Amino acid sequence: MSDAGIQIEPPEAMAAGHRHMFRAGADGGWVSVGPSFLHRTGLDLESCLGSGWMRVVHGSDRDALRSGLAAPDAGAQALAARARLWSAPQNRFVPSLFFAEAVIDPDGAVREWIGSITDAFAQSQAGGETFLCREEVRDVLSTVRTILSLSAETASDVAELAIHLDGRLTALARIRSALLRRPGAGLPLFDIAMDELRAFAGHGERHLRLDGPDVRLGGRQAELVALALHELATNAVKFGSLRSGTGRIALAWSVERGERLVIRWCETGAAPAGAPRRSGFGTDFLTRILPDALTAKARAEWRPDGVCWTIDVPLEDARSSA
Repeated sequence: MSDAGIQIEPPEAMAAGHRHMFRAGADGGWVSVGPSFLHRTGLDLESCLGSGWMRVVHGSDRDALRSGLAAPDAGAQALAARARLWSAPQNRFVPSLFFAEAVIDPDGAVREWIGSITDAFAQSQAGGETFLCREEVRDVLSTVRTILSLSAETASDVAELAIHLDGRLTALARIRSALLRRPGAGLPLFDIAMDELRAFAGHGERHLRLDGPDVRLGGRQAELVALALHELATNAVKFGSLRSGTGRIALAWSVERGERLVIRWCETGAAPAGAPRRSGFGTDFLTRILPDALTAKARAEWRPDGVCWTIDVPLEDARSSA
Protein backbone atom coordinates (compact mmCIF):
# COMPACT_ATOMS: atom_id res chain seq x y z
CA MET A 1 0.00 0.00 0.00
CA SER A 2 1.24 3.45 -0.77
CA ASP A 3 1.34 5.88 2.14
CA ALA A 4 2.20 8.89 -0.01
CA GLY A 5 0.84 12.10 1.41
CA ILE A 6 0.33 10.66 4.89
CA GLN A 7 2.47 12.36 7.49
CA ILE A 8 2.76 11.66 11.20
CA GLU A 9 2.34 14.75 13.33
CA PRO A 10 3.62 13.97 16.84
CA PRO A 11 1.06 14.53 19.62
CA GLU A 12 2.05 15.97 22.98
CA ALA A 13 1.74 12.62 24.74
CA MET A 14 0.44 9.19 23.93
CA ALA A 15 -0.35 5.99 25.82
CA ALA A 16 1.55 3.00 24.41
CA GLY A 17 0.22 -0.43 23.57
CA HIS A 18 -3.24 0.40 22.12
CA ARG A 19 -4.15 -2.19 19.48
CA HIS A 20 -7.41 -2.83 17.59
CA MET A 21 -8.27 -5.83 15.39
CA PHE A 22 -10.57 -5.76 12.36
CA ARG A 23 -11.73 -7.95 9.44
CA ALA A 24 -12.45 -6.65 5.96
CA GLY A 25 -13.86 -8.13 2.78
CA ALA A 26 -11.81 -8.58 -0.37
CA ASP A 27 -12.79 -5.03 -1.43
CA GLY A 28 -11.44 -3.54 1.81
CA GLY A 29 -14.85 -2.85 3.36
CA TRP A 30 -14.96 -3.74 7.05
CA VAL A 31 -17.20 -6.62 8.16
CA SER A 32 -16.28 -6.70 11.86
CA VAL A 33 -14.12 -4.87 14.41
CA GLY A 34 -13.13 -5.39 18.03
CA PRO A 35 -14.78 -3.48 20.90
CA SER A 36 -11.55 -1.61 21.71
CA PHE A 37 -11.86 0.29 18.40
CA LEU A 38 -15.42 1.31 19.27
CA HIS A 39 -14.28 2.63 22.64
CA ARG A 40 -11.33 4.39 21.05
CA THR A 41 -13.32 6.21 18.35
CA GLY A 42 -16.76 6.60 19.94
CA LEU A 43 -18.42 4.88 16.95
CA ASP A 44 -20.94 2.05 17.20
CA LEU A 45 -20.43 -1.20 15.29
CA GLU A 46 -22.91 -0.44 12.52
CA SER A 47 -21.23 2.90 11.81
CA CYS A 48 -17.85 1.17 11.32
CA LEU A 49 -18.94 -1.36 8.70
CA GLY A 50 -18.05 -0.95 5.05
CA SER A 51 -16.12 2.30 4.75
CA GLY A 52 -17.96 4.01 7.62
CA TRP A 53 -14.91 3.80 9.88
CA MET A 54 -13.12 6.22 7.56
CA ARG A 55 -14.98 9.11 9.16
CA VAL A 56 -12.63 8.89 12.17
CA VAL A 57 -9.51 9.11 9.96
CA HIS A 58 -8.02 12.58 9.62
CA GLY A 59 -9.35 14.24 6.47
CA SER A 60 -5.86 14.88 5.07
CA ASP A 61 -5.00 11.17 5.33
CA ARG A 62 -8.30 9.66 4.24
CA ASP A 63 -7.96 9.51 0.44
CA ALA A 64 -4.53 7.86 0.43
CA LEU A 65 -5.60 5.32 3.05
CA ARG A 66 -8.88 4.53 1.26
CA SER A 67 -7.26 4.05 -2.14
CA GLY A 68 -4.61 1.75 -0.72
CA LEU A 69 -7.13 -0.48 1.05
CA ALA A 70 -9.61 -0.59 -1.82
CA ALA A 71 -7.09 -1.15 -4.62
CA PRO A 72 -3.86 -2.73 -3.36
CA ASP A 73 -1.01 -3.45 -5.73
CA ALA A 74 -1.56 -6.52 -7.88
CA GLY A 75 -0.66 -9.66 -5.94
CA ALA A 76 -0.27 -7.79 -2.64
CA GLN A 77 -0.94 -9.99 0.38
CA ALA A 78 0.13 -7.56 3.10
CA LEU A 79 -0.72 -3.88 3.48
CA ALA A 80 0.73 -1.25 5.78
CA ALA A 81 0.19 2.50 6.13
CA ARG A 82 0.28 5.42 8.55
CA ALA A 83 -2.61 7.81 9.22
CA ARG A 84 -4.09 9.87 12.04
CA LEU A 85 -7.05 8.27 13.82
CA TRP A 86 -9.55 9.98 16.13
CA SER A 87 -9.31 9.13 19.82
CA ALA A 88 -12.52 9.96 21.68
CA PRO A 89 -10.97 9.55 25.19
CA GLN A 90 -8.14 11.96 24.27
CA ASN A 91 -10.34 14.23 22.13
CA ARG A 92 -7.77 14.48 19.34
CA PHE A 93 -6.28 12.66 16.35
CA VAL A 94 -3.50 10.20 17.18
CA PRO A 95 -0.87 8.98 14.66
CA SER A 96 -1.55 5.30 14.01
CA LEU A 97 -0.11 2.37 12.04
CA PHE A 98 -2.50 0.26 9.94
CA PHE A 99 -1.64 -3.34 8.98
CA ALA A 100 -3.62 -5.99 7.09
CA GLU A 101 -2.86 -9.50 5.85
CA ALA A 102 -4.79 -11.23 3.06
CA VAL A 103 -6.55 -14.57 3.63
CA ILE A 104 -6.08 -16.40 0.32
CA ASP A 105 -8.48 -18.92 -1.22
CA PRO A 106 -7.08 -22.12 -2.82
CA ASP A 107 -7.41 -20.48 -6.23
CA GLY A 108 -5.16 -17.63 -5.11
CA ALA A 109 -7.88 -14.98 -4.79
CA VAL A 110 -8.12 -12.73 -1.73
CA ARG A 111 -11.05 -13.87 0.41
CA GLU A 112 -10.74 -11.27 3.17
CA TRP A 113 -8.28 -9.17 5.14
CA ILE A 114 -7.31 -9.58 8.82
CA GLY A 115 -5.83 -6.38 10.21
CA SER A 116 -4.79 -4.36 13.22
CA ILE A 117 -4.32 -0.72 14.14
CA THR A 118 -1.72 0.38 16.67
CA ASP A 119 -0.61 3.75 17.98
CA ALA A 120 2.63 5.24 16.71
CA PHE A 121 4.01 5.61 20.19
CA ALA A 122 5.57 8.60 21.88
CA GLN A 123 7.00 9.01 25.36
CA SER A 124 7.62 12.23 27.27
CA GLN A 125 11.26 12.74 28.13
CA ALA A 126 13.07 15.37 30.17
CA GLY A 127 13.85 18.27 27.89
CA GLY A 128 11.45 17.31 25.13
CA GLU A 129 9.51 14.55 23.40
CA THR A 130 10.83 11.37 21.82
CA PHE A 131 8.83 9.94 18.92
CA LEU A 132 9.10 7.10 16.48
CA CYS A 133 11.44 8.31 13.75
CA ARG A 134 11.00 7.29 10.14
CA GLU A 135 13.56 4.46 10.43
CA GLU A 136 11.84 3.05 13.52
CA VAL A 137 8.47 3.14 11.76
CA ARG A 138 9.99 1.21 8.87
CA ASP A 139 11.38 -1.37 11.33
CA VAL A 140 7.98 -1.77 12.99
CA LEU A 141 6.24 -2.10 9.62
CA SER A 142 8.80 -4.70 8.55
CA THR A 143 8.36 -6.72 11.75
CA VAL A 144 4.56 -6.62 11.56
CA ARG A 145 4.59 -7.64 7.90
CA THR A 146 6.77 -10.59 8.88
CA ILE A 147 4.33 -11.57 11.65
CA LEU A 148 1.30 -11.23 9.38
CA SER A 149 2.80 -13.10 6.44
CA LEU A 150 4.24 -16.02 8.43
CA SER A 151 1.10 -16.28 10.59
CA ALA A 152 -1.02 -16.60 7.45
CA GLU A 153 1.32 -19.28 6.08
CA THR A 154 1.20 -21.47 9.19
CA ALA A 155 -2.39 -20.99 10.47
CA SER A 156 -4.86 -23.77 9.64
CA ASP A 157 -7.90 -21.47 9.53
CA VAL A 158 -9.01 -17.87 10.03
CA ALA A 159 -9.90 -18.39 13.71
CA GLU A 160 -6.43 -19.72 14.50
CA LEU A 161 -4.87 -16.87 12.52
CA ALA A 162 -6.78 -14.23 14.50
CA ILE A 163 -5.91 -15.79 17.88
CA HIS A 164 -2.21 -16.13 17.14
CA LEU A 165 -1.97 -12.67 15.60
CA ASP A 166 -3.39 -11.20 18.79
CA GLY A 167 -0.68 -12.77 20.94
CA ARG A 168 2.16 -11.90 18.59
CA LEU A 169 1.11 -8.30 18.05
CA THR A 170 0.66 -7.92 21.82
CA ALA A 171 4.22 -9.17 22.31
CA LEU A 172 5.47 -6.67 19.72
CA ALA A 173 3.55 -3.81 21.38
CA ARG A 174 5.06 -4.82 24.73
CA ILE A 175 8.65 -4.65 23.50
CA ARG A 176 8.08 -1.40 21.55
CA SER A 177 6.65 0.22 24.68
CA ALA A 178 9.68 -0.90 26.69
CA LEU A 179 12.09 0.46 24.06
CA LEU A 180 10.34 3.83 24.05
CA ARG A 181 10.62 4.12 27.81
CA ARG A 182 14.41 3.86 27.46
CA PRO A 183 15.28 5.48 24.13
CA GLY A 184 18.84 4.91 23.00
CA ALA A 185 19.80 2.87 26.06
CA GLY A 186 18.76 -0.57 24.86
CA LEU A 187 16.97 -3.16 26.99
CA PRO A 188 18.63 -5.73 29.25
CA LEU A 189 18.04 -9.22 27.87
CA PHE A 190 16.99 -10.28 31.38
CA ASP A 191 14.16 -7.71 31.31
CA ILE A 192 13.10 -8.72 27.79
CA ALA A 193 12.91 -12.35 28.87
CA MET A 194 11.01 -11.60 32.09
CA ASP A 195 8.50 -9.38 30.28
CA GLU A 196 7.72 -12.21 27.85
CA LEU A 197 7.66 -14.96 30.46
CA ARG A 198 5.42 -12.94 32.81
CA ALA A 199 2.73 -13.30 30.15
CA PHE A 200 2.76 -16.99 31.08
CA ALA A 201 2.99 -16.34 34.83
CA GLY A 202 -0.04 -18.52 35.47
CA HIS A 203 2.24 -21.48 35.00
CA GLY A 204 4.43 -20.37 37.91
CA GLU A 205 7.78 -18.60 38.01
CA ARG A 206 9.14 -21.52 40.02
CA HIS A 207 9.31 -23.40 36.71
CA LEU A 208 11.75 -20.86 35.24
CA ARG A 209 15.47 -20.26 35.70
CA LEU A 210 17.27 -17.34 34.02
CA ASP A 211 21.01 -16.84 34.00
CA GLY A 212 23.37 -14.64 31.99
CA PRO A 213 25.47 -11.45 31.91
CA ASP A 214 24.15 -7.93 31.43
CA VAL A 215 23.47 -7.71 27.68
CA ARG A 216 21.42 -4.88 26.17
CA LEU A 217 19.56 -5.10 22.89
CA GLY A 218 17.98 -2.29 20.92
CA GLY A 219 15.73 -1.70 17.94
CA ARG A 220 14.70 -4.55 15.70
CA GLN A 221 17.18 -6.89 17.38
CA ALA A 222 15.28 -6.52 20.67
CA GLU A 223 11.94 -6.95 18.87
CA LEU A 224 12.92 -10.17 17.12
CA VAL A 225 14.59 -11.75 20.16
CA ALA A 226 11.49 -10.92 22.23
CA LEU A 227 9.25 -12.49 19.59
CA ALA A 228 11.48 -15.58 19.52
CA LEU A 229 11.13 -15.95 23.30
CA HIS A 230 7.37 -15.40 23.00
CA GLU A 231 7.11 -18.26 20.52
CA LEU A 232 9.27 -20.57 22.62
CA ALA A 233 7.12 -19.87 25.69
CA THR A 234 3.90 -20.33 23.71
CA ASN A 235 5.06 -23.72 22.41
CA ALA A 236 6.20 -24.74 25.90
CA VAL A 237 2.67 -24.08 27.19
CA LYS A 238 0.96 -25.85 24.28
CA PHE A 239 3.29 -28.80 23.72
CA GLY A 240 6.26 -28.71 26.08
CA SER A 241 7.42 -28.43 29.65
CA LEU A 242 4.84 -25.84 30.78
CA ARG A 243 1.98 -28.07 29.66
CA SER A 244 2.12 -29.87 33.00
CA GLY A 245 3.02 -28.78 36.51
CA THR A 246 6.28 -30.72 36.58
CA GLY A 247 8.22 -29.22 33.69
CA ARG A 248 11.06 -26.72 33.91
CA ILE A 249 12.66 -24.14 31.62
CA ALA A 250 16.28 -22.99 31.88
CA LEU A 251 17.05 -19.85 29.86
CA ALA A 252 20.74 -18.97 29.80
CA TRP A 253 22.85 -16.70 27.63
CA SER A 254 26.51 -15.89 27.19
CA VAL A 255 28.71 -13.64 25.06
CA GLU A 256 31.32 -15.41 22.93
CA ARG A 257 34.47 -13.59 21.84
CA GLY A 258 32.72 -10.32 22.65
CA GLU A 259 30.81 -10.39 19.38
CA ARG A 260 28.08 -13.03 19.48
CA LEU A 261 25.22 -13.60 21.89
CA VAL A 262 24.37 -17.27 22.44
CA ILE A 263 20.96 -17.96 23.98
CA ARG A 264 20.00 -21.44 25.19
CA TRP A 265 16.39 -22.33 25.97
CA CYS A 266 16.19 -25.83 27.48
CA GLU A 267 13.03 -27.59 28.61
CA THR A 268 12.93 -30.59 30.93
CA GLY A 269 10.14 -32.64 32.45
CA ALA A 270 8.00 -32.58 29.29
CA ALA A 271 6.24 -35.65 27.96
CA PRO A 272 8.31 -37.21 25.15
CA ALA A 273 7.11 -35.72 21.89
CA GLY A 274 10.03 -35.45 19.48
CA ALA A 275 10.26 -33.04 16.60
CA PRO A 276 6.90 -31.74 15.31
CA ARG A 277 5.48 -33.41 12.21
CA ARG A 278 4.97 -30.07 10.49
CA SER A 279 6.77 -26.77 10.80
CA GLY A 280 4.76 -24.10 12.65
CA PHE A 281 5.20 -20.36 13.13
CA GLY A 282 7.70 -20.71 15.98
CA THR A 283 10.03 -23.08 14.15
CA ASP A 284 9.84 -21.07 10.93
CA PHE A 285 10.44 -17.82 12.81
CA LEU A 286 13.52 -19.21 14.53
CA THR A 287 15.02 -21.00 11.52
CA ARG A 288 13.99 -18.67 8.66
CA ILE A 289 13.20 -15.15 9.90
CA LEU A 290 15.92 -14.69 12.53
CA PRO A 291 18.74 -15.84 10.21
CA ASP A 292 17.53 -13.53 7.43
CA ALA A 293 16.93 -10.49 9.65
CA LEU A 294 19.81 -10.73 12.13
CA THR A 295 22.35 -13.07 10.51
CA ALA A 296 21.49 -15.38 13.38
CA LYS A 297 21.69 -19.16 13.71
CA ALA A 298 19.10 -21.31 15.47
CA ARG A 299 18.95 -25.04 15.99
CA ALA A 300 16.85 -27.43 18.06
CA GLU A 301 17.92 -30.58 19.87
CA TRP A 302 15.02 -32.89 20.66
CA ARG A 303 15.68 -34.83 23.84
CA PRO A 304 13.55 -37.50 25.56
CA ASP A 305 12.23 -35.07 28.19
CA GLY A 306 12.14 -31.80 26.22
CA VAL A 307 13.62 -29.61 23.54
CA CYS A 308 16.72 -27.43 23.77
CA TRP A 309 17.03 -24.46 21.39
CA THR A 310 20.31 -22.64 20.78
CA ILE A 311 20.13 -19.19 19.18
CA ASP A 312 23.34 -17.46 18.09
CA VAL A 313 22.96 -13.71 17.37
CA PRO A 314 25.63 -11.16 16.39
CA LEU A 315 26.03 -8.38 18.94
CA GLU A 316 26.61 -5.60 16.41
CA ASP A 317 23.82 -3.42 17.85
CA ALA A 318 24.00 -4.62 21.43
CA ARG A 319 26.09 -3.77 24.45
CA SER A 320 27.44 -6.16 27.03
CA SER A 321 29.25 -5.81 30.33
CA ALA A 322 30.46 -9.38 30.14
